[in-house]
Amino acid sequence: MKALKKINYFIANNRSLLSNFSNLSLIQFVSLLVPLLTYPYLIRVIGTQYYGNIIFAQAIVSYCIIFIDFGFNLYATSEVSKNKSNKEKINEIFTNVISIKLIIYFLIFIIFYITTFFLNFDYLLYFLTLCICIYDVFFPLWYFQGTEKMTYISTIIIPCRILSLILIFLIIKDQSNYLMVPTIYAISSLVASLLSTYVIFRIEKINFKFSHLSKIKVYIKNAYYIFISNLVISLYLASNRVIVGLLLGNVKLAYYDLAEKITGILKVVQSVISQTIYPKNNRDKNIDFIKKMLFASLIINSIIIGIVYFNADFIVLILGGSDMLESVKILKILLFTVPIVGLSNYFGIQILLPFGFKKEFSRVILFSALFYIFSILTLLYFDIMTIINISLSLVIVEIFVAVFMFYETYKKNLWKKNTII
Repeated sequence: MKALKKINYFIANNRSLLSNFSNLSLIQFVSLLVPLLTYPYLIRVIGTQYYGNIIFAQAIVSYCIIFIDFGFNLYATSEVSKNKSNKEKINEIFTNVISIKLIIYFLIFIIFYITTFFLNFDYLLYFLTLCICIYDVFFPLWYFQGTEKMTYISTIIIPCRILSLILIFLIIKDQSNYLMVPTIYAISSLVASLLSTYVIFRIEKINFKFSHLSKIKVYIKNAYYIFISNLVISLYLASNRVIVGLLLGNVKLAYYDLAEKITGILKVVQSVISQTIYPKNNRDKNIDFIKKMLFASLIINSIIIGIVYFNADFIVLILGGSDMLESVKILKILLFTVPIVGLSNYFGIQILLPFGFKKEFSRVILFSALFYIFSILTLLYFDIMTIINISLSLVIVEIFVAVFMFYETYKKNLWKKNTII
């Protein structure tokens, strides 16, 4: 009875939080489910080699997304959350963030255009994949998170994801259609961007005014540490796919990608919790609340990976068929990153950043990237570069991140019960 009262009390006082959690859960689930549903179909229709080429292009473009985002996924969310009742400030934040993203996107296209003159590659595949980034420029996920209006996100994103799913099954019929895969994703991104623009200007009544260069510089400076952290994190997340594709071939990359996609589904709960409570943590800075959420997510993550670990063969067989069973060993290794990433997220994003320790957060990420580079160079030096060893190196790096994020929170005396500032 006492436990039931506590649950009812929590629900009554956190309705908006639970609503946001539900919407983000649905979005993340659908966003990750669509690639998994299309995976066995695309592997069969266009083949492992062509699918591997598409995944490799996506891995390269993922670096561009880091630059386009420029740390605003956290910084802008925090600023909007603190100023959501100040319309003038919200207009300023929106104007500067979108302006910076547009400038970066334009520069990336210039670099891409110049690169095509010097490198021999499937430029049309990369161009179409790069067009998907239009979503990262115009879709203001950070605004909806900061204002805690997640319903808009689910209303826009989910139909667009379903649209891409339907188009893939209707249009992709053989290997000659492989370029239609990034084209369909680009169309879905464009539709989502247009719908979000309508919501922002017509419903939310946000005014876009060209910003002064001095103001843009301020926003770049404030988001810089988070950007560097995101860039460095991508070094050992996205780079694993790039390394597998370059050194082991795109067929091996397809194996690795399947394992990574399944692991990504398992990280949905943690990701959604993180995005939901981040605005609240920026306002309240309640360590006791963060601790409770950390231990709850750790228990949930442990149960989930236990279930998947002992059913890995069956899951891979259903999604990829018998030809993809090599993904099982990779999946069983990557599963351990699920709870580890959850821990580092709480220590870093939910504690260090809201309490203003951006430099410390960035320092841990930087050292982790150096550690990752060292591990990869070690594999190369001893000629033991295998897909299994690359997967193990990622797990070790994630442990490194979690341990040192906790060390920073402990050193700054933040890991105290009932700490509220």
